Amino acid sequence: GTRGVGALVTASLRDMDRVGRVDDMTLLALLPWVGDDGMPQVRSRLERVLRGRDARLRPSFTSVIASPHGRVDPDDLLAVLVGVAIAPPSENPQSPVPSL
Repeated sequence: GTRGVGALVTASLRDMDRVGRVDDMTLLALLPWVGDDGMPQVRSRLERVLRGRDARLRPSFTSVIASPHGRVDPDDLLAVLVGVAIAPPSENPQSPVPSL
Protein backbone atom coordinates (compact mmCIF):
# COMPACT_ATOMS: atom_id res chain seq x y z
CA GLY A 1 0.00 0.00 0.00
CA THR A 2 0.93 3.66 -0.11
CA ARG A 3 0.91 4.47 3.60
CA GLY A 4 4.55 3.62 4.38
CA VAL A 5 5.63 4.64 0.90
CA GLY A 6 3.87 8.00 1.31
CA ALA A 7 5.90 8.80 4.42
CA LEU A 8 9.08 7.80 2.58
CA VAL A 9 8.20 10.00 -0.41
CA THR A 10 7.30 12.92 1.87
CA ALA A 11 10.64 12.61 3.69
CA SER A 12 12.44 12.64 0.33
CA LEU A 13 10.93 15.91 -0.84
CA ARG A 14 11.27 19.53 0.26
CA ASP A 15 9.33 21.05 3.17
CA MET A 16 7.19 23.06 0.74
CA ASP A 17 6.15 19.95 -1.24
CA ARG A 18 2.92 18.13 -0.43
CA VAL A 19 2.02 14.45 -0.88
CA GLY A 20 -1.55 13.14 -0.99
CA ARG A 21 -2.89 9.60 -1.12
CA VAL A 22 -5.32 8.93 -3.97
CA ASP A 23 -5.84 5.20 -3.35
CA ASP A 24 -3.94 2.11 -2.17
CA MET A 25 -1.57 2.25 -5.13
CA THR A 26 -1.41 5.95 -6.06
CA LEU A 27 0.20 9.00 -4.52
CA LEU A 28 -0.02 12.55 -5.82
CA ALA A 29 2.76 15.04 -5.11
CA LEU A 30 2.50 18.80 -5.47
CA LEU A 31 5.95 20.26 -6.09
CA PRO A 32 5.83 24.07 -6.20
CA TRP A 33 8.46 25.74 -8.36
CA VAL A 34 9.63 22.49 -9.99
CA GLY A 35 9.30 22.80 -13.74
CA ASP A 36 10.27 20.59 -16.65
CA ASP A 37 13.96 21.04 -15.88
CA GLY A 38 13.61 19.85 -12.27
CA MET A 39 11.40 16.80 -12.77
CA PRO A 40 14.11 14.35 -13.96
CA GLN A 41 16.10 14.91 -10.76
CA VAL A 42 13.01 14.50 -8.57
CA ARG A 43 12.05 11.31 -10.43
CA SER A 44 15.55 9.85 -10.09
CA ARG A 45 15.72 10.63 -6.37
CA LEU A 46 12.29 9.08 -5.70
CA GLU A 47 13.14 5.96 -7.73
CA ARG A 48 16.37 5.48 -5.76
CA VAL A 49 14.61 5.97 -2.42
CA LEU A 50 11.71 3.65 -3.28
CA ARG A 51 13.90 0.90 -4.74
CA GLY A 52 16.15 1.20 -1.70
CA ARG A 53 13.12 0.28 0.41
CA ASP A 54 12.05 -2.58 -1.84
CA ALA A 55 13.97 -3.56 -4.99
CA ARG A 56 10.76 -4.98 -6.46
CA LEU A 57 9.09 -1.55 -6.53
CA ARG A 58 8.74 -0.19 -10.02
CA PRO A 59 7.28 3.29 -9.57
CA SER A 60 5.74 5.06 -12.53
CA PHE A 61 5.37 8.81 -12.79
CA THR A 62 3.09 11.19 -14.60
CA SER A 63 4.08 14.85 -14.53
CA VAL A 64 1.75 17.77 -14.99
CA ILE A 65 3.35 21.20 -15.12
CA ALA A 66 0.93 23.99 -14.29
CA SER A 67 0.95 27.59 -13.21
CA PRO A 68 -2.11 28.53 -11.16
CA HIS A 69 -3.22 32.15 -11.36
CA GLY A 70 -2.55 34.13 -8.22
CA ARG A 71 -1.49 32.70 -4.90
CA VAL A 72 -2.93 29.31 -4.11
CA ASP A 73 -2.48 27.52 -0.80
CA PRO A 74 -0.58 24.27 -1.58
CA ASP A 75 -2.71 22.21 0.83
CA ASP A 76 -5.92 23.49 -0.78
CA LEU A 77 -4.60 22.76 -4.28
CA LEU A 78 -3.50 19.25 -3.25
CA ALA A 79 -6.99 18.57 -1.84
CA VAL A 80 -8.55 19.65 -5.14
CA LEU A 81 -6.17 17.50 -7.21
CA VAL A 82 -6.69 14.41 -5.05
CA GLY A 83 -10.46 15.00 -5.25
CA VAL A 84 -10.30 15.18 -9.04
CA ALA A 85 -8.14 12.05 -9.19
CA ILE A 86 -10.63 9.97 -7.19
CA ALA A 87 -13.79 11.44 -8.73
CA PRO A 88 -15.70 9.59 -11.45
CA PRO A 89 -15.11 10.91 -14.97
CA SER A 90 -16.51 14.39 -15.43
CA GLU A 91 -19.63 14.93 -17.49
CA ASN A 92 -17.85 17.98 -18.86
CA PRO A 93 -14.43 16.74 -20.07
CA GLN A 94 -13.50 20.30 -21.09
CA SER A 95 -13.31 21.37 -17.44
CA PRO A 96 -12.22 18.48 -15.18
CA VAL A 97 -10.52 20.68 -12.58
CA PRO A 98 -12.36 23.42 -10.72
CA SER A 99 -11.09 26.94 -11.19
CA LEU A 100 -8.96 28.20 -8.30
